[in-house]
Amino acid sequence: MHAPLGLTRRGGLNSPQQFLAPGTRGSASSTAQLPRPSFSNCASTPGAQPRFALGLAAAGYFVFGIAPALGVLFVAAAIAAAAESGANPATNKLIAEDLPPGERGVTTGIKQSGVQAAIMVAGLTLPSLAIAFGWRGAMLAIAALPLVAAVAASLVV
Repeated sequence: MHAPLGLTRRGGLNSPQQFLAPGTRGSASSTAQLPRPSFSNCASTPGAQPRFALGLAAAGYFVFGIAPALGVLFVAAAIAAAAESGANPATNKLIAEDLPPGERGVTTGIKQSGVQAAIMVAGLTLPSLAIAFGWRGAMLAIAALPLVAAVAASLVV
């Protein structure tokens, strides 16, 4: 059975790949926590850590777009998740050092909602991109966004 995005479903409900896919994100997030101490050290360099995290995000999405096999999709998910885990040390340090105690809670809440906002934006944009360009083309198009953000961060910091 072929899905509209060029994916092929094999084997019915007992297909192992069907059951692996939902766990990929959680496994990748857990694995991505391993380099977090290194990202914390990088957080003390103004501007370097966010650009590094954005570069990792772009690399993860690019690997998604070119992945030839399921195993490579796991690697792509781990790279993209590492970018997410790397963003927290720098922003937490910024909030702790630059804001008075009374403003830290609300600011941290707004910061933490960014991941959910990104998921919402992806849910609104990726299906249209995938219909227009295929799922690989959609992931390659999304890979450009962190690169644009990294350039913008370089100009600001």
